[in-house]
Amino acid sequence: SISTSSNALQYRLGETASVGGTLGVSYVDVNPGVNMAAVTPSGSFAWAVSPRLTMSASAGTDYRWIFSRGVKSPSTPVFQLGGSYQLFDHTSFNASASRSISPSSFRNQLLDGTSWTLGFGQRLLGVIQISGSVAGQISGYKASRLGVEAGRKDDSYVYSLNAGTT
Repeated sequence: SISTSSNALQYRLGETASVGGTLGVSYVDVNPGVNMAAVTPSGSFAWAVSPRLTMSASAGTDYRWIFSRGVKSPSTPVFQLGGSYQLFDHTSFNASASRSISPSSFRNQLLDGTSWTLGFGQRLLGVIQISGSVAGQISGYKASRLGVEAGRKDDSYVYSLNAGTT
């Protein structure tokens, strides 16, 4: 089971920007497996550069305690970046990237993942909405218990194209 709590503070800097901070705390009871706890402080910044361009970023460190003898508890940099641009009234582009760490689906391992997405949206003839994206993820695995083989790395990609009416 997973127990989490997160508290955030956001401060607006005029009409177009804001800064903030978040403190996340979690405890993971892995059965079967090794239990762990984490504290993740992070800072964030958002900016509407213009009416058509927005950007956001957050970065912090995941401090993780693994309750298993002899296993080093990792400190991992984490981040989220994002942006969107509206080229015309009915044409938009977006991009994002992130890095996170979490318990893996594999017993006694952590998942260290970095991902990215590029996307677009277009409305045609006032009623047809087309959107698409390409995304990638690099997943690395780390042992959370002595004697566990880890180090596997997976790369995955997703392509999406959607159409519908508005």
